[in-house]
Amino acid sequence: MRREKTERKIDIIGNAKNINGRPAIMAENVGVYFVEGLNEWKNEWHNKQIRVIGDLKRVKKIKWEVIKNPVVQLIT
Repeated sequence: MRREKTERKIDIIGNAKNINGRPAIMAENVGVYFVEGLNEWKNEWHNKQIRVIGDLKRVKKIKWEVIKNPVVQLIT
C-alpha cells in the first residue's frame, strides 16, 4: 500500500460549499479546497463561514487540493 504524502498543514477560513456532490471550503482570494471524510455539508453548515484545519494533499490526476484529517469549526 502506497502512503500519500502530505504537502503541508493548512488552517483556513472560508465558506462551506457543496461542489460536484463533495464538501468544499471556498476561501476568498485563495481558492477551493475539498474536505475529505464528509459526503456533503448539512444545510445548517452550507454557505456558512467555517474554519478547517488539516493536512493538505494535492490530487494531481484531477488537479484538486484535498484537506485530509479535517477538524471543522462553524464560525457563523
